[in-house]
Amino acid sequence: MKKIKIKNFKINKKVMIICIISILFIIFSAMNLSTEIVQNVDNNTEIEPQEEIAEQKEETEVKLYYVDKTSGVITPEIRKIEAKTLIDKPYIKILEMLVEGPQSENLTTEIPKETKINSAELTKGVLKIDISDDFLNTKGTNAIYQIVDTMTELNEVEGVKLTFNGKVQENLQSEFIRK
Repeated sequence: MKKIKIKNFKINKKVMIICIISILFIIFSAMNLSTEIVQNVDNNTEIEPQEEIAEQKEETEVKLYYVDKTSGVITPEIRKIEAKTLIDKPYIKILEMLVEGPQSENLTTEIPKETKINSAELTKGVLKIDISDDFLNTKGTNAIYQIVDTMTELNEVEGVKLTFNGKVQENLQSEFIRK
């Protein structure tokens, strides 16, 4: 009987070693699998190419100021436009929209339609706008304040300086701050 006990002990020892190896293999496999799952989660995050982002239509609101036909008061008109249209030369784009005129029938503009925006550059909070002499054909100061009120809606613009084909108009104040 002693031999049988020794054999049983040896069998138990072999079984124990196989069990330990199996358990270690299972633990190692589980650790490796969990690492792969974590890596796949990180690697499966889709990064959209720039072209796809550009194709998405994100809109932003722009306030353009026009003259109310009945009261004569400068009034904002809110327009939704694609944000990507403001990436290149945003000040010029907004000014061009302003010159095009209002969409609302209750509003009008005093900015002559022939007005061209030559340049717009922001320096230390002051937006220097150079426009064509056609602007001088306006009949009042509302045209100036349409520009000033529209551009100072932008957080970075504290004031507006106007030049006409690169020249300051002698009889006209050149720098304006929103009231």
